Amino acid sequence: MKKWHLKFQALKKFYLRHPWVFSNDLNHSPKNATPGELIELYNESGDFLARGYAHPNTLICFRILTREVNEQINSDFFLNRFERAFEKRKLAKIDLLSFRFIFAEADFLPGLIIDRYKLVGDAQVFVIQCSTAGMDLLTPAILEGLEKFVKADMAIAWDKTAI
Repeated sequence: MKKWHLKFQALKKFYLRHPWVFSNDLNHSPKNATPGELIELYNESGDFLARGYAHPNTLICFRILTREVNEQINSDFFLNRFERAFEKRKLAKIDLLSFRFIFAEADFLPGLIIDRYKLVGDAQVFVIQCSTAGMDLLTPAILEGLEKFVKADMAIAWDKTAI
């Protein structure tokens, strides 16, 4: 996995939990990455800051997925994010009907929106919208994580679920 380094001046935004890195915040050009490629971000001293995905041709060149050094981006990562988001929806008491399940950056999944529609007869449909190259490339892990989530946490069975 490629490593990028954040300029010292950009650390304040990072520590204020800003979800993106702009190309002019890096110590180097982001042009060595392919759109959507997973990248690790470090400070100038070589300390791990985040893992996310890149886009070399936009001002927002890096979108943060995790700030945890040991958290890998796979189906279990998405399962964890889905469980956290669903707990919030349950607190708001909107989990029984149709609702927006994933709100991109608000649920720490930049570039991903998922709506859940409850249908008559105990069936459901999830509509997934990926608005970044990174989420497009992560679609297989997203789908695996969603399947694990539905099988573990939803009242409606996986065989009554459409994507």
